[in-house]
Amino acid sequence: MRDLGQLHEHQHGEHSHRHQHPGGDQTHIHGWVSPPWACNGDESFGLEADADPDHHLCEIELLQRAPQRLKVVMPYVTGLDFPACVLTVRRQAGIVYRQNVGGSQYDYWELTRRLWAMAEDFCYVEHDIMIPDHAIAQFEECPEIWCAHDYRLRQDALSIYDNYTKGMAFGAVRFRAPLMVKYPTLIEDHTFRRWTALDGQTVNALLARGEVCHRHRPDAEHLHDYSVAAHRMRQGIS
Repeated sequence: MRDLGQLHEHQHGEHSHRHQHPGGDQTHIHGWVSPPWACNGDESFGLEADADPDHHLCEIELLQRAPQRLKVVMPYVTGLDFPACVLTVRRQAGIVYRQNVGGSQYDYWELTRRLWAMAEDFCYVEHDIMIPDHAIAQFEECPEIWCAHDYRLRQDALSIYDNYTKGMAFGAVRFRAPLMVKYPTLIEDHTFRRWTALDGQTVNALLARGEVCHRHRPDAEHLHDYSVAAHRMRQGIS
């Protein structure tokens, strides 16, 4: 039986609650919209059926553009992004967009749905992922239709590939147009559309169809600090 972690408090919208996580000092962040009464103290961000059903995507931000280059999109949530990650991507890529996906728990799904429907090659580099040198160039040159860099959620934990799925995740991933043409409604057909289920459902759907994610090396670095102290600092809790 796993021990309960330390009792702690954090903000969820305009209210806060206190609870414990099994397994120690695990933390999470409530940054998406759901009714306060529906908050159940875990990473589901309340009950999806009772949350705001709409996305709230603002206009995408074009950071730089170069012709005939892979489109790199950086999904982010204000306050959780790392400028160093943006600078690293801009040094490597020609076309770079940033998209705030913190307006609702469905923004990231809607962004992915739109990109998938366009059926054009694109790459995601999430707001807390430091990609290795030449990662974008390798994504551009690789002929595989689905590629990704692995990374660790925490420095002391197993990587996504080793602990969760051979399809890895959306931290640093590239999809080619033929994959989207082959499965045009893959994202639209997701049962759950909140951000926490997005990459898992996408990866599982592709693996179930016999697709294989090509792993690029070296692994990327995940900069997000999940410690209780870092979480309290982000929430402004002394």
